[in-house]
Amino acid sequence: MTSLRSTLFAATFATIASFGIGNMTQANSISTAVSHTFGVPTWVVGLILVTLCLIVLIGRSEER
Repeated sequence: MTSLRSTLFAATFATIASFGIGNMTQANSISTAVSHTFGVPTWVVGLILVTLCLIVLIGRSEER
C-alpha cells in the first residue's frame, strides 16, 4: 500500500509540475536574453511577460 501511495504522490506532483516547467524555462530564456542584450533587469522583463499573458488570457475569455 505504501508503494502505491508513493507512486500516486509522485505521479500527481509530476503532472502538476509539467504544466509550469516548459513555460518557466521559456520566460527565463527570454528575460536572460533581453537582459544581456538591452540591459533591462530580469524582473522588469518578467513583469512585461506576465502583463502580456494576462492580456492574452483576458482577451480569450471575453471572446467566448
